[in-house]
Amino acid sequence: MRKTFWSVVCIAASTMPLAAQEWQVLGGIEAVSNYVSNGVTQSNGNPAIQPWVEINNAHFYAGLWASNVDFGNSDDYELDIYLGYRRSFANDLFIDLGYARYLYDGTGDCCGELKVTAAYPIHDRVGLLGYVAYNPESDEWNRRATLAYKVNDKISLSGTYGYSDFNQHDYWDVGASFPLTDTVAMDVRYQGSEAGDEGVVVGVSWSASQVSMAQLFLAPFRR
Repeated sequence: MRKTFWSVVCIAASTMPLAAQEWQVLGGIEAVSNYVSNGVTQSNGNPAIQPWVEINNAHFYAGLWASNVDFGNSDDYELDIYLGYRRSFANDLFIDLGYARYLYDGTGDCCGELKVTAAYPIHDRVGLLGYVAYNPESDEWNRRATLAYKVNDKISLSGTYGYSDFNQHDYWDVGASFPLTDTVAMDVRYQGSEAGDEGVVVGVSWSASQVSMAQLFLAPFRR
């Protein structure tokens, strides 16, 4: 699952508030002008449609995420199966521990990653997110850090810098996220890497419950 910082926040936000032991099914879809993972296009520079569905109970969750792809081979679609545990603590630290498996319609089962995501508001208007993923089959790591700034109650800016062992390069992005309605949000982002910049990527997402990233840095992922 190669999601933008905004997408990570929206999925976490969509799960709150939940009563203990209450099962909930969530879903959404995002349209992007270019599916970019770790600074590299996965759709040959073309648009992609990315639906997802998730079931969760208190802090545990499992879900599916999909996208069309274009690698110039037999693969047309990617399906990610993921599960994990996420929660926020009294000091507003948010932790997500998960595992994702990546499947393709042509080449089949690609690989899997153990993932750790942590987010923390370091100021009323500034939040920091860290992400580390490890593929035990190939012994490869992917790590990145994101800094976000709350401009106002709706608009937020963020930038990411990371390194992928699989691609063997640094990658980065910078952009803005903002809700269009209570359930629809837009993300405009410049994606780049040592291999060459992919340029501006625009995404519009819909989910059953959308929360402004700016609001989350005042009380991030609180349940």
